[in-house]
Amino acid sequence: MPRMLKTALRRALDRFGLELVRKDAPGRFVDPFAEIKHLGRPIRMVFDVGANVGDVTLRLASDHPAAVIHAFEPAPDTFATLEHRAAHLPNVHAHAVALSAEPGRRTLRQFENSRLSTLADAAPFVDTFHPEPRATVAVETTTLDAFAAEKGIEAIDLLKIDTEGLDYEVLTGGARLFANRRVTFVVCEFNEVRRPAAGGAAGLVELHDLLAAWGFRLFMIQNDYVVPDRNYFAVRNALFVLP
Repeated sequence: MPRMLKTALRRALDRFGLELVRKDAPGRFVDPFAEIKHLGRPIRMVFDVGANVGDVTLRLASDHPAAVIHAFEPAPDTFATLEHRAAHLPNVHAHAVALSAEPGRRTLRQFENSRLSTLADAAPFVDTFHPEPRATVAVETTTLDAFAAEKGIEAIDLLKIDTEGLDYEVLTGGARLFANRRVTFVVCEFNEVRRPAAGGAAGLVELHDLLAAWGFRLFMIQNDYVVPDRNYFAVRNALFVLP
């Protein structure tokens, strides 16, 4: 990582009381899910929002075998793969619905790489690399609060969100749960430190400010990957914890 970029990142992280360390530093965990497992709090209810084909769903089912996991994936063909892969796990429930700020129907853009499918009008990866969508489909949306109320779910121990630019909206759809301190861990994705001036997906600052208002603290950030030849475009995951 170039020295100037490293310095800028350290300054940004300092605002949140964080430090920049190598992921292979002794005693450090390489991702938020390993950190959550290490912290040892009981994980009984998991929401995997933007589950895609189920890689994280299956990992969390292995890490927390006693947990009930609700996995949300609105893209029809991707959902079929998720459902098939999780069919042998009675504690995993797959739902062909998207979570957002409000219930209704929205247009999902689908790409050859299913991880890029998005409901967001401005999705950072798509706006940077400009892949062509292979299809669009209208999908059902609901909210964290509405789904939890419908299913009689009173608390979520681990909420993972990866929605290609819609993470902030997903969080606002759970305002009742958050205000009542019914969520413990939140793992979400971001690309920029701040929302771009021209608009677009929320950055780390906006996600932090929203969750901090509900009592959360930023615990760690993981760089998933960085693309140097695109102005160091990065995909990052943030772990927030309710003390």
